[in-house]
Amino acid sequence: MTSLFTWQQGDSPSSLLALPDPCRELTVTAWVRGDTARPAGLQPLVSQWAPRPSFDTFSACDASRTDGLDTRGFYGAIFDGRYIYYCPIRHREDRTSVHGCVLRYDTHRDFKDLEAYTAYDAGRTDGLATRGFYGTVFDGRYIYFIPRDDGRIHHSRFLRYDTHRDFKDSASWAAWDADHPHSFQGAAFDGRYIYCCPGYTNGPKAPFADAEESGVVMRLDTQGDFKNPASYRTFDARSQDPKAVCFDGAAFDGRYVYFVPLQTNTVLRCDTRGDFDAAASWQTFAPDDMGANVGAVYDGHYLYFVPFGHGNMIRCNTRGDFTDRATWQTHDATATPGIGPTGYKGGFYDGRYIYYTPFRGPVPPRRCSQPLSRHPAPLRHHQPLRRPRQLDRSQRRLHRRPAHHRLHRRRHRRPLPLRRPLAQRSRRWLDARSDPPLRQRWQRRFFQPALRRLRPQWRPLRRPARPDLYHQHRCRPLQRQRP
Repeated sequence: MTSLFTWQQGDSPSSLLALPDPCRELTVTAWVRGDTARPAGLQPLVSQWAPRPSFDTFSACDASRTDGLDTRGFYGAIFDGRYIYYCPIRHREDRTSVHGCVLRYDTHRDFKDLEAYTAYDAGRTDGLATRGFYGTVFDGRYIYFIPRDDGRIHHSRFLRYDTHRDFKDSASWAAWDADHPHSFQGAAFDGRYIYCCPGYTNGPKAPFADAEESGVVMRLDTQGDFKNPASYRTFDARSQDPKAVCFDGAAFDGRYVYFVPLQTNTVLRCDTRGDFDAAASWQTFAPDDMGANVGAVYDGHYLYFVPFGHGNMIRCNTRGDFTDRATWQTHDATATPGIGPTGYKGGFYDGRYIYYTPFRGPVPPRRCSQPLSRHPAPLRHHQPLRRPRQLDRSQRRLHRRPAHHRLHRRRHRRPLPLRRPLAQRSRRWLDARSDPPLRQRWQRRFFQPALRRLRPQWRPLRRPARPDLYHQHRCRPLQRQRP
């Protein structure tokens, strides 16, 4: 039910809302939901608050072991009027450590009280692997968790929770696989539809490498059947612009949905009053100095993009022309005292101020032109370089030479040191790449001995000359017998 309320402020100076003199009327548009039959009810539509003048009122609480679950690693949260629900993603930085443990906090209790926190593992809802989500949406009753990946591939398994039922009841949770091999990174809600931001797709060669970007936007109808495929529709934004791919977060201004670019500098906008499948409902624009962003904040007039890995703040005047460069403004926040170059991930608006959530700074350039995996293992792990175990040729194979043979070295061969400085070994390894004779000597001295040390001692290099001793060769090395 949608209703339009108009409120006229009185002339009394003791009014709760003291608006400026030119503004005598306030119009509020709100969605009012009445699911229960009762004689009377109260639901606030307009409220007033004042932000704190100080910025040092932070508190912290460790809820990482709530209800015996590993409740660490979340991407975003949502508020339903009393509880805050945290969206599960990963326990650690390892991509395979995805989980589905949803954490809930009761705002009516003390923040540091561990009894105010409740957890539920929804990782196997309706027989699906419902793990690894990126953001949440609340439609007034249900909370939707936006899918991203399950630790192996990107997936589209949506998870939904009914806030009118028990949090730990499995019947309160539902899951549905939209069968879309793309990841989503955040979403926006316009009152009925959920617009999921496209991220990456499962490529044929590397399905989980985030190498192939996606531009397919998925829309979910919250008023339709959650498990009906007709409630899910898609639109490929690459038909409008090839650079309209890989977004992270979206915002709704009352009519348009703005998709925040992560990898490119192209902003995508959708007109919710038009047809979702029509090309006329979609627009793209590339503002100047637009870098990577994660999320956006809307204050009723301007749309603020949250910079990721840099401090270049950009905002858009939603009342101006979307494709006009005068509509976009830029500010370099790296000059702010005490901040320097930094990056953020998400933000929040309290009625006056916008708070940016700190996440990461700029990535420093690599000092080495070659990846570390190209260096041989003995150099990377600082292993001592030893000579290989010599085999007694008189017994054909696998017989260790006596001590006086192992200590003998030819005069023309220089003794090999056990260890060398890392810089010297790295320099010789790089020189060996361009000098074939030196490369052969290097492999004979270092690489082949390292491979021999990895082989089990009982495994013969080839079949011995005496078949009757073959079993003994595989069991243990033979000892040399004196004549």
